[in-house]
Amino acid sequence: MDYFKEAFGGFHPLFDQDAALKLALDVIFADHRLDDLISVISFEERVAGIGGEPGWIIEHREEFDEGWPQGSTFRSFVEPEVYPMENPEFYCDDKTFRRYVEAIANVYEVRHPERKQDLDRLKAALSGL
Repeated sequence: MDYFKEAFGGFHPLFDQDAALKLALDVIFADHRLDDLISVISFEERVAGIGGEPGWIIEHREEFDEGWPQGSTFRSFVEPEVYPMENPEFYCDDKTFRRYVEAIANVYEVRHPERKQDLDRLKAALSGL
């Protein structure tokens, strides 16, 4: 299901710096993988991740990691050979990630009111960021 327009104002893989995150979140919500997303947000290990087709991943790290931009705790990546994008990798901090997830969750909530319990759990996990 396409949440891009309502959640993010559109999706332009050849221009958007955040296209990798938008694509990954769209797939997660379209496939109703909220439990997986909650697990990544509220992990107990040092590193957590979720991935899928077409060749995307979201990673979460609590501590600064060499090779990651300072202050970044989330990384999204899409295999450019599988899904061409100008910026196949996007890093962000907790606050930015939360903003993106909340934007798409708001659209999802309107389209899937039957998933209210899952969304409540997601919102609780986000409040811990």
